[in-house]
Amino acid sequence: MAINNLAYLYEDMGNYNEAEKLFRESLNLREQHYSDNPVRVASSKGNLARLLSKSGQYEESKLLNNEVISVYKNKNINLLEGEIIQIANSIGHNPDEKICQNAKIGIEKIMPQVNKASEKSWRRLYQEYWIGQLYMKCHYKEEAIELLNTAKTHAKIVYAENSEGQIQLTQQILSLIHI
Repeated sequence: MAINNLAYLYEDMGNYNEAEKLFRESLNLREQHYSDNPVRVASSKGNLARLLSKSGQYEESKLLNNEVISVYKNKNINLLEGEIIQIANSIGHNPDEKICQNAKIGIEKIMPQVNKASEKSWRRLYQEYWIGQLYMKCHYKEEAIELLNTAKTHAKIVYAENSEGQIQLTQQILSLIHI
């Protein structure tokens, strides 16, 4: 759906307010037109849950993500994105040491799945970037830098050379690394 793709674009640009509006509109349309297809609806809920988590709206993100995981488990669909959202939601705004230790264990558990995806995968790139941000939030700087550098390398593969997307993501990564 074009609305969903535009929402992704706004999310990538960091314009979470516009992305949220469009992800909600996409979800509403899918609930209206695909009510008989729980996977399509769950996919839209997952997109919104991811965005809400990134924008700090953890409680609503948790509720939506739990619905998505339930559908995906029932249909034997990969839960990786939902697991990353769960970790991000558990870290929240101001994580303590125990929360971060548990998050690190969770991240280490899912990283083999992330690494299975092609280095040309947009999804893998953004999973590495987001997980790097989560490591940074928990002050695991060494792990964060390693993963963010990997994402920076993959950005050169995923995006056209010197494209706006590659430049923007590389700048964001460098600003995180130099905090």
